[in-house]
Amino acid sequence: MKLFMYSKIIISILFVAAILLALFHDLAIRLSWYYFYPLIDIPLHILGGFVIGLFTHIAVRTTKKRPKRRSSPTALLAVMILTTFFISLGWEVFELVFYLTNDAGLSLETLSDIIFGIVGAMFAWVVVRLLAKFYKE
Repeated sequence: MKLFMYSKIIISILFVAAILLALFHDLAIRLSWYYFYPLIDIPLHILGGFVIGLFTHIAVRTTKKRPKRRSSPTALLAVMILTTFFISLGWEVFELVFYLTNDAGLSLETLSDIIFGIVGAMFAWVVVRLLAKFYKE
């Protein structure tokens, strides 16, 4: 029962965070917040990394080929960070290719976007660990 509640809470948090990310991004585009407030994308990248981190955690937990023993929390953190890094890097390349940003190539802004995504993934790991400890998973 505890495992069911743990999974239900993680999925609920992921769903709410993804909805908030989509709504906030839509508002930022419609109201030109990215133009008027250039730093407004920082919380969005953190939230995006959080969503990617939680999704990665769920994907790792539901993989059928995982070993019988549980993986270490450090290994989970590494997988969450690497997944977030590569997805964030892909997103930044996507923005560059389709001219969705004013940056010309790799810049400090691009690098900070990736770092803030990783911070969000680390925050997701902390949430996962706290919930696991609470539910004694």
